[in-house]
Amino acid sequence: MRTLKKPKNGLFIGISIGGNKEFEHFCHNLRTCSTKLDKMNWVKEDLMHLSIKHIGNQDNSKMESIVQIMQDVACEINSFELIFNKLGVFGSTYAPRILWVGIEEEPNLKLLFTNLQKSLKKMQIAPNIYSFIPHVSIARIHKIEDKRLFFKKIEEYNKTNFAFHFKVKEIALIDANLEKIEPVYTAIATVKLKNSF
Repeated sequence: MRTLKKPKNGLFIGISIGGNKEFEHFCHNLRTCSTKLDKMNWVKEDLMHLSIKHIGNQDNSKMESIVQIMQDVACEINSFELIFNKLGVFGSTYAPRILWVGIEEEPNLKLLFTNLQKSLKKMQIAPNIYSFIPHVSIARIHKIEDKRLFFKKIEEYNKTNFAFHFKVKEIALIDANLEKIEPVYTAIATVKLKNSF
């Protein structure tokens, strides 16, 4: 586990995805879905992550307890593999907001989310409001000039039956600084899963 640092903004527990070159190359090529007239903020490949549990702003006095819960949960769940195999969009066809890459259903990830949420609730950390939809955000969408063409390209990508495998060996407590032009994500602590050698 890394040394704890005082958080600056909103906290969440997640999985860092950066470092998989094949996946990063795929995400970079996704930029062809947009045109020069579109306005989209693309996430840097090395900052990509999968959020598991939103925690929000917390007092520094709670940090040790949060990490202890992470350790207690992680030591009971074996390391597992994620398979990224679909593109999706949050929002509507008229007003798309987020372009993301989703995964094949993974029981251990679901168990990780359920156990973290249950344990953190005892610390008065509220459960997530929204349903758990595991994904990696690729871009924040501000404007799409030709929405029909945009969604057509996404459909074409999904028809290729792409699949990228990623071995999950640890989870991280991450501080999200969204006040800057580009978001900054800093791992405050990392915890190994069971059998993650």
